[in-house]
Amino acid sequence: MHFYLILVFRFAITTSEKLCVLLNAISEEANIDIEIKKMEFPELFPALKEAQIDGAISAITVTEMRQQIFHFSVPYFLYGQCVTVRSDNQDISSFNDLEGKIIGVRTGTVAYDEVIKLPDVKVVGYESMDEAFQALKDGALDAIISDFPGTAYYIREGNKNIKIVGDTIINQPIAIAFPKNNSQLPDFVNDALAKLKESGEFARIYKHWFGVEPPQYTGRTL
Repeated sequence: MHFYLILVFRFAITTSEKLCVLLNAISEEANIDIEIKKMEFPELFPALKEAQIDGAISAITVTEMRQQIFHFSVPYFLYGQCVTVRSDNQDISSFNDLEGKIIGVRTGTVAYDEVIKLPDVKVVGYESMDEAFQALKDGALDAIISDFPGTAYYIREGNKNIKIVGDTIINQPIAIAFPKNNSQLPDFVNDALAKLKESGEFARIYKHWFGVEPPQYTGRTL
């Protein structure tokens, strides 16, 4: 069986590579063929609506509004935001310790919208997380708020002079999206994801990229 699944290269190639590995595992488990193509994120949802593609995988959060328009797979992980500080920092241990601090965050994100609500916090917006990470290392920031998967991978790649502290916040389920007129492919993908989790293969893939066990998410989407 052959389906045409779009992989959205919204992030750096390392993130896309992780999604490719997951898609290949789903393809093998479900015994289906998946073609991976590049598509810009703004083109994604119109293409899904018109059924020009069979599915899309990226950092697609599941919302009530989107569930009215698209089918979604079972979430494959929680896309949480984390607090990151320099490794020698002893003052900040959670999101609750950010008052009075200088915080870096990527502009145009949910994290940015949340951080600016904090009292007595100076928020510095960045176009890229590479800039924010460098500012943190240089001492220009007390902490940054960023997505957990990307930050965990960044640290795993040798950036040991920073660390993640506390629990993740603004946790949102991330899932694969499908056109509403395609009810068969979501079932194949959900069954494959369940088997990958049961066998431990999903945890192995996740830990390989991020260095930690995947967060648990047992809920299903509508």
